[in-house]
Amino acid sequence: MLLPGTRVLVQLPPQFRGRVAGLCGDFDGDASNDLRSRQGVLEPTAELAAHSWRLSPLCPEPGDLPHPCTVDTRRVGWARARCGVLLQPLFKSCHVEVPPQQHYEWCLYDACGCDSGGDCECLCSAIATYADECTRHGHHVRWRSQELCPLYSVTSGGTCLEPASCPCEWGSNSFPPGSVLQKDCGNW
Repeated sequence: MLLPGTRVLVQLPPQFRGRVAGLCGDFDGDASNDLRSRQGVLEPTAELAAHSWRLSPLCPEPGDLPHPCTVDTRRVGWARARCGVLLQPLFKSCHVEVPPQQHYEWCLYDACGCDSGGDCECLCSAIATYADECTRHGHHVRWRSQELCPLYSVTSGGTCLEPASCPCEWGSNSFPPGSVLQKDCGNW
């Protein structure tokens, strides 16, 4: 399923636990062994693991690429200011269980690496990844605002709507605007 921005969520039914392999790991519940190559070797970096799964020999070899913030220094201040939200009180309730420093570094990498056409998309995807990890640890942070990664929906006519007036779709279910979805209550 495609998520807003540059993220993809892959969900498998339980019967696939431990029976798959690839770029997303093996779904055995142990994230520490997810960086396996096509040959089954545990790789030290995501780049090396991903490279082993390439389908075309035309894909470049992984190498020591310079950090995007050193390549495009004009973006460093903007990236630090925007990614800094991960270190601020907004996410403080999550910091103990999900230390933000690594996510902050990843956010800087993404925010400096995107060109000016996709900078907000990359930034928002990086922040959303940390927020998702916080949620997985029981810390639900309402971090989006009109100033920081606002959510927009577009009708088929191209008109932007406020999120509260948009229907919600989950899987094959469609819910009218304003619906409250609760997983354990069985309405999704």
